[in-house]
Amino acid sequence: MLWTEDEIRKTSELVRARAAEDAEFRARCLSDIHAAVREVSGNELPKDIKVNVVDGHGYHYTLVLPSMQSAGDELSEAELDAVAGGKLHVQSYTDIRSTPRS
Repeated sequence: MLWTEDEIRKTSELVRARAAEDAEFRARCLSDIHAAVREVSGNELPKDIKVNVVDGHGYHYTLVLPSMQSAGDELSEAELDAVAGGKLHVQSYTDIRSTPRS
């Protein structure tokens, strides 16, 4: 099944509403959100969809890691120069003259 934004929103509302009233379902949300979504919607979330569920108490921080890079993914120095916009050469001349104050 292809999930639309509307289906995601509606299913999220169903999960939140039931989790607010059913302690057993709330625990299932925290331990296996895929099973909880299947229970309320009858639809499977794709296994590659990662859903972070927090209980709303305390401080939570989500750190999203970047994709792994292999050695072939790195840009060469020439490629880096090409995407960096080239070189900018700035010359600055300063002429400071001191005149005695009277």
